[in-house]
Amino acid sequence: MGPFSYEEKISCYGFLFIVLLALLRPAYVDLLKGPFFAWMQPGRMFFILALILFFMPSRRSSGENIVSIDSLKKHFPLAILFIWPASVALGRILNQTGASAMVGQWLGSMFTEGAEISAIIAFSLGGNALSQVTSDTAAAGVMIPIVIETFKNWGGMEFGAVPFIWAVGAAISWSYAVASSTGAQGIVAGFGANLKRMFVYGMIGGLISVIVSTLYFIFFVAVLKSDFYLIAPGV
Repeated sequence: MGPFSYEEKISCYGFLFIVLLALLRPAYVDLLKGPFFAWMQPGRMFFILALILFFMPSRRSSGENIVSIDSLKKHFPLAILFIWPASVALGRILNQTGASAMVGQWLGSMFTEGAEISAIIAFSLGGNALSQVTSDTAAAGVMIPIVIETFKNWGGMEFGAVPFIWAVGAAISWSYAVASSTGAQGIVAGFGANLKRMFVYGMIGGLISVIVSTLYFIFFVAVLKSDFYLIAPGV
């Protein structure tokens, strides 16, 4: 691919710098409070970086900036602007219509004390199925509150839902089938990926992944009862 150009270096280093600030956020978030530092939220910093690139001169083309309207129209797939927000909107619809509560009641009815294995299977499969047709972000917004409410006192523990949050959090991440599932799928779909092929192989890959992660958490949570998964982080 050749060496990095000046424009590529600026974009790459700017992106990595914001990622580093996001990872280090717990170390400085309590020190930088107030409206003056509101821009230091990761989402806003990425937006600021994009704006800066619109005004930073390019060395490759005289009179041009690193990012321009023409380059966006030429290289950026506009379909992404509709795919991702639509999936998030669908997740909100599921919440506001009460459909997510109904799913939660159905899954919660499967859980009884001592039935951790069936609960992990049911919530993992349910969470993964939801993430496949909406997005992992929308599925998390629907499933995690349900998991917390259902398992909040599991085993008599104050933080009883923690192991099931781990399990469901992993399961909803294996969403590969639909263009709206994650930002990655949205990008490749916008560039013209074969959506039929993505769906067929995505469903196969998602099924394999959720089976592996479900077996993993059954072993470590229901069988081994590992403290790493049972106890809330920082407790």
